[in-house]
Amino acid sequence: MECMADQLNVDFGADYDYGQLITLISLFIPESNIIPEDGWLGGYHPAFYLTAKHQVDGEYGRYFLSKGVMLHELDGLLEQVAKTQRFELFDEKIAEEVSKHFVGEPNYEADI
Repeated sequence: MECMADQLNVDFGADYDYGQLITLISLFIPESNIIPEDGWLGGYHPAFYLTAKHQVDGEYGRYFLSKGVMLHELDGLLEQVAKTQRFELFDEKIAEEVSKHFVGEPNYEADI
């Protein structure tokens, strides 16, 4: 869903908020906040879409979700990682540093 919304935005100038789609996925499909052990071999995961969007190593998505970050908070963290780590391999020190300074997104559960 989020991939289609993003592509419609890019190709046709649509104004879909893929962040809201990811929030809904995160809140109503609890399994979306966990990446299977076998990663890509287990199939598609929205965290991999977000890491690709920001052009950072997919391990950042796995790391942050394993630390309890919700899927709908991941976009902001990966945006921060991308400022210094685009196209670079995963660096746990960078991930820890970014997560220390991350304030997070608003709690959308209260709005639903």
